[in-house]
Amino acid sequence: MGKKAKEHRKKVAARNQKINADKKKMQKMYQEMFNKKMEELSQNLNIDANGQDIPFEVVSESQTPTV
Repeated sequence: MGKKAKEHRKKVAARNQKINADKKKMQKMYQEMFNKKMEELSQNLNIDANGQDIPFEVVSESQTPTV
C-alpha cells in the first residue's frame, strides 16, 4: 500500500470518527430534550371539568380489550 493510500485511509477514518461522535452527541441531546419535554407534559396532565382541576394519569399504554 502506498503512502497516499495510507494518508487517505487515515483521513477517512478520522472523518468517520468525527461523524460518529457528532451523531452520538446529537442523539444524546435529542434524548435529553425528549425526556425533559415528556416530564413537563406528564406533570401538566390535568383536566378542567366545570372549574375543577382534575389530575389525569396514564395508567397503561396497552390497548383496551374488545368484547
